[in-house]
Amino acid sequence: NKIIMFKSLYSKAASSICNNNNIARIEQKIYLMFHSIEHSAFNNSIYHMDLNRFKDICKLLHDIRLKVQAEYGYSVEFVFTFDDGYHNYIENALPVLDQYSYQSIVFVIAGNVYDQSGKYINIDDLKSLQMHPRVKIGMHGYSHSDLSSLTKDALKEELNNIMEVCDKINFNTNYFSLPFGRANRNVISKLVECGFIDIFTSDYGTKIYSKNGVNKYPRIDIWSNDSDDVIKQKIMKYWKLFFIIESLRSKLYRI
Repeated sequence: NKIIMFKSLYSKAASSICNNNNIARIEQKIYLMFHSIEHSAFNNSIYHMDLNRFKDICKLLHDIRLKVQAEYGYSVEFVFTFDDGYHNYIENALPVLDQYSYQSIVFVIAGNVYDQSGKYINIDDLKSLQMHPRVKIGMHGYSHSDLSSLTKDALKEELNNIMEVCDKINFNTNYFSLPFGRANRNVISKLVECGFIDIFTSDYGTKIYSKNGVNKYPRIDIWSNDSDDVIKQKIMKYWKLFFIIESLRSKLYRI
């Protein structure tokens, strides 16, 4: 896999210039991106993470928070975001997040809330999650389609379907995560018209872009095969060049 090979080479290059103890580079608030947290991750997918590895990452970030507070006197907040609305967010991720009092946002696919397979977050789950003090809920499309590839009519139908589901279950949110990280100016405009004014991208970074009441959030994408050193490099922004190249390859929406 070319991307894995490129990542390995980039990590070695980053290690030569990165001081993993230079935690002063860490921003005060960082949004992290995850997907599925599983008891036994499969197929070596970068988006299917083993639960034990997730626990280790939460502990690593907690230790970084403590170190920054002790050495520099300011607080770092890591906000965990989860795309695709897998039910294992509730079963596996949330208990660990609660252990460290982490804030999190889970983005559900509207078309899956009626799914009875147990794979995805459903209506009953949404009701209980809304009561959790450290959990926010957002939308991640209706059918998980690449919104930037849809025709005008198809985009309208996709967004109408999302709003119809929200109305039926009496649910409202300002948060939206772009499926596949892709969008264009028209997509963003239509999302804002639907009330989604907090838009989460797959763009790499920590600086939120706010204009005319609309907030666009970059995130740090944490992969299942990231080592502790790579995670430190990512949150200290040594991976900017890698993700610029990756965003071009994957046609991601850039803030």
